[in-house]
Amino acid sequence: MAFSAKVGETFYLKDNPNSPSHLYVILTQPDNKGKVVVANFTSAKLGKQRHVLFTPRDDGRLFNKDTTVQYTDARLMDREILIKHVKDDPNKVGIDCPMDIVRGVVIGAFKAKQSPNKVLKELEKQYPDLYKKYYY
Repeated sequence: MAFSAKVGETFYLKDNPNSPSHLYVILTQPDNKGKVVVANFTSAKLGKQRHVLFTPRDDGRLFNKDTTVQYTDARLMDREILIKHVKDDPNKVGIDCPMDIVRGVVIGAFKAKQSPNKVLKELEKQYPDLYKKYYY
């Protein structure tokens, strides 16, 4: 199935031209400006904040080692630009992320409170029940 930048789809993106690619997951439907919230997975090395922790037992297709989320790098991205980015290089497409893992990433964002405010506000709009339960 073609990449359409929907919730749960993953893709690879470099933070800068010289850095390695990171696996990102789409967390929201497009807002009224066509932007989606994305967050990236990273290895759960010592010294990194671990507001959520995923292991190969959670999903061996996505995680081959202990993995967390880099909430400070979460961002809003233009959906159409993202689709073009992936279309230009099919190797940038990841595998679909199960919704229970998407939910875990969102809960972690609310607990961590490290994402940019505009990201948290969009997550609050699209996941109001999780926001009320986990943002304290």
